[in-house]
Amino acid sequence: MPSAAQGGVCIDTSMGFTPLDGLMMGTRSGSVDPGLLLHFLRRRGLDAAHLDHVLNHESGLLGVSQRSSDMREVLAAARILVIATREDLTILRETRRVRAQRS
Repeated sequence: MPSAAQGGVCIDTSMGFTPLDGLMMGTRSGSVDPGLLLHFLRRRGLDAAHLDHVLNHESGLLGVSQRSSDMREVLAAARILVIATREDLTILRETRRVRAQRS
């Protein structure tokens, strides 16, 4: 949990009443608009226990990335995607160049 320390003593944290408040973490949502919570309860039919589970265990970086709660894994996957995209663009450019030479 992100915190501010002075002289080895914690003087502040990003957490409010519960660890859900504050910054988004690996699986915790961080601060959310209370209206969103009401929307999930009323319109999506979630009960409080399910909503609590989702906010604490399926949100945060895991929920945003749909891959992992570990930033190292998310960044590694993003690098692979960028490399794959570069390779695809190179193949596309070369294909176009070859076709243009054949014309």
